[in-house]
Amino acid sequence: MENTNRMNDSKKRALAVMLAALFAALILLAVTKFSFISILKGPVHFNMASDFADKQYVSVEVSMDLGPYAEKYKTSDESVTGRYIVAGFGDGLVTVLLSERYFESETVIRKMTADWIDGKSEKLTNYVQTVGTVRRLTDKEKELLDKWADKNSQWMASLGIVSGAEGTSAELSEFVICVDDINGVSAVLVYVLSSIAWVLLAVVLIIGTMWALGKFNGKSDGEPTGESDILSEDESEKAELTEAESGEREEEAPAPDTGIDDGAEQPAKETSENEKTDIESQKQAPESEPETTITDEEETESTEIELKAEEDNIDNV
Repeated sequence: MENTNRMNDSKKRALAVMLAALFAALILLAVTKFSFISILKGPVHFNMASDFADKQYVSVEVSMDLGPYAEKYKTSDESVTGRYIVAGFGDGLVTVLLSERYFESETVIRKMTADWIDGKSEKLTNYVQTVGTVRRLTDKEKELLDKWADKNSQWMASLGIVSGAEGTSAELSEFVICVDDINGVSAVLVYVLSSIAWVLLAVVLIIGTMWALGKFNGKSDGEPTGESDILSEDESEKAELTEAESGEREEEAPAPDTGIDDGAEQPAKETSENEKTDIESQKQAPESEPETTITDEEETESTEIELKAEEDNIDNV
């Protein structure tokens, strides 16, 4: 029951991490409006103004820059973050909203276009490659564009850029290409958030794979959790069995036959020790003259001899 509870807790933690990572990834992708799909598909290449449509992810080459008509400011410090220019694309004029990193290149293209208008160059050779999303002009943006067209319609008509001064506004596209923009979200933000989302999805995939392989089985630190732990456990069991068998063999082995009973073994040892003590004491004691001992039988014999001798003396007398 305890192992089952641990297993359930381990799987619950893994499931919680999976769901949290998946939920966070979906939120990040939703913030980017799932723009990674547009990135995977890649931008569509257009050269004609009439080909543009709303919410397209396009790549265009800006070679004719007729000049800026508005700028986009940051409200905090009033720094310029975007520049609206009018670019010529085959059959019409399209507004391009350039990001700050294109400002220097736009200045070069505008000067080149001015040289072409003044007859200093025969054709437009340079261009700026831009990638962005197409959207419709807002009312404010369209109002500013119309004002610009009214001021510049005469010379554009004289150069054949537009069909006539009165129809200039009609030849202006209602769309704007927002460079470095993907589905209305900054391209930098899209790449950053999408990268984080993919990392989270990779975590979900890894945990799901580990789940399928049974890695979340709730084993504690002391219990085997993998193949190596199982092998080490088997080896330890074999070592224990070997030690147990060797111990049984030692217990079953008979003691060597010495010819002396266990009960007599101890007295024999004590006797040998006493003999050793007597021998050592004899070696250490000084030598003395042997004493003559007379037993009772010897005393009786001597008495009889003496009596006999005395009797012999009496007879002689």
